[in-house]
Amino acid sequence: MAPFYLRGRFHNKGRSKSHVKKALKEKRSALVHIEERHDRMSKEMEKINEQHRDIREGHSKMREEFEAFKSKCDKLRKETEIVLQRTARTQIKLALMARILKAKEQADLDTAAHLTQLLR
Repeated sequence: MAPFYLRGRFHNKGRSKSHVKKALKEKRSALVHIEERHDRMSKEMEKINEQHRDIREGHSKMREEFEAFKSKCDKLRKETEIVLQRTARTQIKLALMARILKAKEQADLDTAAHLTQLLR
């Protein structure tokens, strides 16, 4: 026999049927509470997933709008360069015309002919 006495320590001594029923009821209540928490957390996760999806859609929409805006900016920049080039050419032509008129006023027909040739 063992050096210490274990008899009676492991059986449900002192537990009545009502105590056992109460313990089972508490366990069921705890399980219901856990299930409710699980359901509530699942619904919250669904809401969070919807919010994330909305955010991703918003980001892609913003990206598309930004690309369209960038494309318009590039187009305007090219058009501006073309206008500047045309303006520069026009300024050169006006300067040549002024020199042609001045040469004609001074009766320098050779210079006027040369400048007229450059103008064409």
